[in-house]
Amino acid sequence: MSRRALRRVVPVPRRRAGVARALALAAALVVVVGACGASQDGGGRSDLPSRVDPAPLPQPLVGGTGSVDGAHRVPGAGDLGAATVVDVPLEAPPAWVVAGATEDATWWLVADVDGGLQGVRVPDADPAAWVRVPVAPDALPPGAPPVLETVNPLRLVVPAADASPQSPPVELLPQGRAAVLADGSVRLGDGPGAPVLAVGAPPDARLAVDPVTGALAIPAGATDAYPHGAVGDELEASAVVVVGVDGAVTRLDLDDGEVLEGLGPAWVDLALDGEPELLLAASRAGTGTRVVALGTDGSRWEGPPTGRSNRWIHVLGASFLGPEREVEIAAVRTPHLGGVVEWYRPVDGRLEVVASLEGYRSHTFGSRNLDQVVLTDGTGDRRPDVIVPTLDQTALAVLTRTPRGAAEVLRLELPGPLATNIAAVGRAERPVAVGAATASGLRLWLAAPAATAAGSGAGSAVPGDEG
Repeated sequence: MSRRALRRVVPVPRRRAGVARALALAAALVVVVGACGASQDGGGRSDLPSRVDPAPLPQPLVGGTGSVDGAHRVPGAGDLGAATVVDVPLEAPPAWVVAGATEDATWWLVADVDGGLQGVRVPDADPAAWVRVPVAPDALPPGAPPVLETVNPLRLVVPAADASPQSPPVELLPQGRAAVLADGSVRLGDGPGAPVLAVGAPPDARLAVDPVTGALAIPAGATDAYPHGAVGDELEASAVVVVGVDGAVTRLDLDDGEVLEGLGPAWVDLALDGEPELLLAASRAGTGTRVVALGTDGSRWEGPPTGRSNRWIHVLGASFLGPEREVEIAAVRTPHLGGVVEWYRPVDGRLEVVASLEGYRSHTFGSRNLDQVVLTDGTGDRRPDVIVPTLDQTALAVLTRTPRGAAEVLRLELPGPLATNIAAVGRAERPVAVGAATASGLRLWLAAPAATAAGSGAGSAVPGDEG
């Protein structure tokens, strides 16, 4: 329950924030290796280089089904209670939704269960005048999470022939594209000669890039030591490899017997000191899952465990969620068994639950869709809210922290059970827009401007301020 040093990790001194600090931090990172059985690391522990040189990337990526840092944060603000609702019929059962924006419109991409793609442009001036738009390519491998390369026109990243279709690529700095390959290694770049790290990544690993330091986090050391199968299969990571902005490499191992039960970590700066931590769900036989934050200096913050095997916590992300904009972590304890949303805060070297609300389901057992959540300002108070599905997944609930705990302040009804992730897009000069799909179609909520919003609109206010 305390913040403590990890085994097999060389501590890195804390430094001040800024570009010079980020470069110095990456230069200080080293590879940490040690003997271990093959079932713990998939053969990726002993051959990591101390530094790599990412190949150049011709064009930055727009984004995919989650956020690039893994924390599900979406910038922007608006009042979803006064939102304009747009319903778009779909031609096939949906699996994923991705959103993008230009100055005058939002753009939405829906991938169906067989890999087919549908594109929609919704003009800001007249949302009812939405139009279907072409998508290139016109299909992806079934189940592959889509990643937008450009918005206008809608163009997706085409997975390389040797890449794992279940793991979307990400952009990393200074310029390069990272992708998980079918053999569990990770390629840092698209061109010939791009470096490849043999890390033993699970085939569905989600890579995460810290937006401040530019560091890349890679789930590594695939193992079947904890055969729960909650998030797609029984293969989970047992470590995280971090590639610094200048290419320096380090490996952070979980405790013996622990696995990262999820698709990947999220970056969050708990102490606001410019040194971000890696947020994840750590599971082990007997004690179940706990929320853990790993520092690149070898430190560790822990929350309370679920108390028994196969009782999972879905770590949603972190932002300025507290009633006074304190940094807090959001997670759903046992989303398959009643779903309690919990807010955690770092206190005296541990992660302490400071608020909770029961009755929400952010995940379907066995699914690789861990993106049924958005952290964004949906009430117009300039403070991020947690948007998650209700327990029956027929509505999206907007949850906010209060001085007395937490409350559901808004409910966005769906025309049927949720079939996809929750997508959102925010722009500096425009209110946030949220979208999700059911079997009957894509529903969009285009929030009213925060300063002028009024009325109930698309959502129903939920009274009370339960803690």
